[in-house]
Amino acid sequence: MLITISGLPGSGTTTIANLLSKALNLKLISSGEIFRELAIKKGISLEEFGELAETNSEIDKELDDNILKMVKEKSIVEGRLTGFMFHKNNIQAFKIWIDAPLEIRAKRVADREGKSVKQTKKEIKKRERCELNRYKKIYGIDLREKSIYDLVINSKDKKPEKILDIILNKIK
Repeated sequence: MLITISGLPGSGTTTIANLLSKALNLKLISSGEIFRELAIKKGISLEEFGELAETNSEIDKELDDNILKMVKEKSIVEGRLTGFMFHKNNIQAFKIWIDAPLEIRAKRVADREGKSVKQTKKEIKKRERCELNRYKKIYGIDLREKSIYDLVINSKDKKPEKILDIILNKIK
């Protein structure tokens, strides 16, 4: 089984992808990890690499190529664009979108990174605006469009284990 898990920062995609990978004993491919590896190869910080990606579409394309090369018939692929990437490339997969309100996502990220919620919210909004424009320009997609997903879950008031149960019940 091939599964994609996508969502905005702080929605819970990494947590859910890890839980699902363990529950189904499937390899996990994380686009965030690959993005970090590419930044290290370039010898720049993750933030600098993100800023560079805003003006250089080759970075996103290289990330996509790396992910597509790693995909196996049985794996979980986590990343903001993976659902769209598979849809666009006619790769059969069960596509999941994890959602949550900005305030909740900002609190989660702030707690994880030891920042204030106010600052984190500001950073997330800026990042999302940049990504929305970048993905529209490079791929012609709008991340707000959810019709390509087989399952959309709001993680606002759900514990990760509950979300895992919802997914497992849906894919059976």
